[in-house]
Amino acid sequence: LAAPIISWQVSRSPLYDNLRQLLFLTPAMFMLAAFTLEWAFQRLARVWMRVLLIAALVLPGLYASVTLYPYEYNYYNSLVGGVAGARKLYTMDPWRTSLREITLALNQQAPDGARVLSGDWTDIMSLYARRDLVLDANYSSAADTSGEYDYTVEVPNVKPWTLHHETHDAYTVMRGGVALGTLVSVNNSIRK
Repeated sequence: LAAPIISWQVSRSPLYDNLRQLLFLTPAMFMLAAFTLEWAFQRLARVWMRVLLIAALVLPGLYASVTLYPYEYNYYNSLVGGVAGARKLYTMDPWRTSLREITLALNQQAPDGARVLSGDWTDIMSLYARRDLVLDANYSSAADTSGEYDYTVEVPNVKPWTLHHETHDAYTVMRGGVALGTLVSVNNSIRK
């Protein structure tokens, strides 16, 4: 268990998609945890002490599941500072599941025929968007929204669009104090 982790730390080898390349270690971690728990149970004679130990181990995970719902896969433990601490170190919402919530908010707010700069997320958003909305998969790194878009969609860890009009956040998906995605309204271009 220790050898792969230490060699990774010493070599500073990059890990893609967090710890996916070290998943083979999880069975050993679970076995080590099970043996440790069994050792603790042998020393804790009273049932209430065992229940208290189990509660102390389970409650942080339950709390995180409730507060991050339905984006529990964005959980990061306290060693990295929780979700807020992981914001600058890891990709938030790598599967972009928050785009569904953003699109549903867009459906509620957008006028008929609104144009949305949705970029790489057009395919995902089209699953939930109203049929009258125009989703544009503009791949320009500096999209000039000079009046042609009503909204843009921005996600963390991706360079935001360069907007040449006043904008404001129309809807933001927040979990653990971190924005997972934002619907941005381009004020000067919204049609009356």
